[in-house]
Order: sequence, then C-alpha cells, then structure tokens
Amino acid sequence: MSNDLDLQSILGEPRNSPKLTALIQRLGSLATPPITSLAPDSKSYAGTTYDNYYDIGISLMFTHPTKGSNVDEYVCDSIDVMNVPDAEAGNTRAAKTSSRYRPFPGLPLPLTKRDSATTATDDTSSSSETFPLKPTTIGAEFVQYFGEPGRKGGGTGSAGPGIWCDWPGQGLMVEFGGDEARGPSAWETGAKACEYTTRLFFSRVYHLSHFSASIRLACYLSIGAGFLALSWPCLDGALSNQPLTTASLNQPSRRSLDAIGTFINALQDLNNPLT
Repeated sequence: MSNDLDLQSILGEPRNSPKLTALIQRLGSLATPPITSLAPDSKSYAGTTYDNYYDIGISLMFTHPTKGSNVDEYVCDSIDVMNVPDAEAGNTRAAKTSSRYRPFPGLPLPLTKRDSATTATDDTSSSSETFPLKPTTIGAEFVQYFGEPGRKGGGTGSAGPGIWCDWPGQGLMVEFGGDEARGPSAWETGAKACEYTTRLFFSRVYHLSHFSASIRLACYLSIGAGFLALSWPCLDGALSNQPLTTASLNQPSRRSLDAIGTFINALQDLNNPLT
C-alpha cells in the first residue's frame, strides 16, 4: 500500500493541508467508477468541523488547535472509515447505511500498532508488523492483533449502535454493524461481523466543546451535584454542631460515588463513531 493512503499520518494535519487534499483525490481515483471532483458535506459545531465524503466512505473530524483559529487551520483529530455492504446484499439496515456512505475504496488499509500502547494480552503481533484492514476483516481479527479492547459496549438491542470496541492507547475504535452485532448474543456472533466503521483518532481527550450545549449543561450540573452530595455530610455536621463520624460519611458518599460513576459511564457511551 502506498504512503499516500497512510491515514494515521493524516492525524494532526490542518484542514487545508496539501497532504490531505492529495489523500482525498487519491481515494476518488480508487472509487468505482473514479470520481474526479469531491466536495465534502461539512457540518460545524462549537470548535469542531466534520467533513463527510459519502461517495468514498470517509468522515474526518477537525478541532481548533487554539481559540480563534480559522476553520481551515483546524487539525484532523479523528478519521472514520466505513466498510458497509452493498445495498443489493438484501440487508435492509445495510441498504439504509449504503444510501449515504459507500464502502471506503482504499481497502486493504495498513494499520500499525503504537509502540507506547499497552494491551491486555502478551500474545499479540509485533508492532513492526502491519494489520491489513480489509473488506472481509472480522471482529475476532481486530482482537487477535490489537489485544483485548480497553472499552467496549453496545449491541444490547435490535436498534441503536452495534457492538463497539475501543483501544484508547492505539487510537482505534471500531463499531460493528449487521445483524451479527446486535441482540442478546451479539458478543458471541459479533466476532464474525465484517460490516464496520473504523475510527482512527489522534487523541483520547474529548473536550466538552465537542458536545451540544444541553449536554454540556448536564455535565456541569451533574458534576456540581456530585461534589455537593459528597460534601453534604461535612456541611450537615458543621451546621448541626454534631461530631462527624465514619458512619455518617459512609452511605451518602457511597451513593454519590455510584451516581457519579453511572454518569461517567453514560458520558463515555456518547463517544461512538459517526453513522
């Protein structure tokens, strides 16, 4: 595979980068039939812009490097690569997805392990070897090469996102689609799922500016309520002039910590690939 399709090297590039322009043109030439002119469907939010190229199955997210940056100076923070079956396959869910994104024409795509990352198992491939991301790559192959994911979820219902796996240290997140990735047995059948969206990201740090104003407000209120609940036994003891004991702290603090943990888990589930 030629270097102009090294997507991992695009991360951190500015939106007006000649290297990025060359990549999009190259992908257009690989499409069937070839596409000579590609314009993204751009969607902008606070400090974030998404460039969606439906005809070549790729979506790029750009974030501002510094406050007040021009949109063309935004840097590429993550890349979503879509591998969806053709609508003719007979899968209604696949047909719906294919009506927007076509399969990414740059497969097979070589992915490389990040040397600084650690995995949960020691029997994974050497970082000097590349992982060939192919149209037929299944979930079990991701785990065999990258090890057990640091986070995973989804697939619990017939609607909504399929199962997803996240390797934060590798800058890789994969959401699987199709019937195999949903339902009560999703984690057994999903190992053979080959419909996927692969996200390559530059950083695992997500800023609140990436979310809508209502979600940001909920974050602030929930965090504030959590700290208030944690400190309430101390305040209550001071106001009532009663001695502060371990028993008085134990139950309220535990409930508060449980609530904060539930909130953080819910917030993490928002970090799903674009569909």
